[in-house]
Amino acid sequence: MATEMPQPKASRNSLRYVALLFFVPLAFFFCLCFLLPTRWLAARSGDPYLANLGYGASLHQSNCDIVLDGDSTAEVGLDPAIFEQQLHLKTCNIAEPDGVRVLNGNAILDQYLAQNAPPRVILFLFNAPNLNPTASPGDIGLFEGFSYRMRQPHAVAFALHHASLALKWIRGGIPLVARSLIHSQPSPSREATQGRLALEGAPRHACASLSMPAPPDIAWLNSLRRNYGNARTTVLIDVMPLADCDARFAAMQPHLKGVTDNDLTMLHVYDFLQQGPHMTTAGSLRLSQLIAQQASITLSTTSAHK
Repeated sequence: MATEMPQPKASRNSLRYVALLFFVPLAFFFCLCFLLPTRWLAARSGDPYLANLGYGASLHQSNCDIVLDGDSTAEVGLDPAIFEQQLHLKTCNIAEPDGVRVLNGNAILDQYLAQNAPPRVILFLFNAPNLNPTASPGDIGLFEGFSYRMRQPHAVAFALHHASLALKWIRGGIPLVARSLIHSQPSPSREATQGRLALEGAPRHACASLSMPAPPDIAWLNSLRRNYGNARTTVLIDVMPLADCDARFAAMQPHLKGVTDNDLTMLHVYDFLQQGPHMTTAGSLRLSQLIAQQASITLSTTSAHK
């Protein structure tokens, strides 16, 4: 009978080394999958969007008369306090970065409506490119969107089904975890402002050269009106104003005429923050006054027809 030769020690060590090379990154990957969506990390991250993720879904019996929704331009730009001053109606802002809607649909709005009385108005405000969510450029807000989705049921199945996006999410989260473990960075809370995310920063002084956005997805916009509008609730869909130095204004205005409930307008360039299409505090005041006036006219018209 042949005798089995003992495996050389060097060979066993090589196998252990290969196993370590395989299992250590795999363990690191799974640890990140569980750590990245946590509220603990979000609170320490210094990312104000991540720290306030899912704000609208946390509201129970708030029963706002006016619900402000949309993308991050609405989250930063629309101040419920201004709506309440002008309309004398309770208002809350539940908007989130566009990537949250791209990956989760209207889950936050749906959860808010399940936990609160029907509002009189749901007002969506979108930056022009986000009027067509499937054609929105780049990965803006997708990290937050994926993080929110990973807090929901069947998260692992979702990550496996969207493996390339999950890997991108993990790569983006590694520096965030490193910074958070070294130093906690608090972010402004939306609770004190009824949902407006108040960002601080330098105002913009000039306009960058930006490409034209894709045409609006009219079928999708109509589905928002159809799914959320009824005898009790009026749905308004608005487009975010441009800075007054934005060269795209004349070309974009005709394409949006009649598509959104407001007309595309312009605000002073210094009403915008240096980064992105978001409002300074002064810009938020002007934007909120403008849109609150529109909501007031809509409410007066709907009341007259009842």
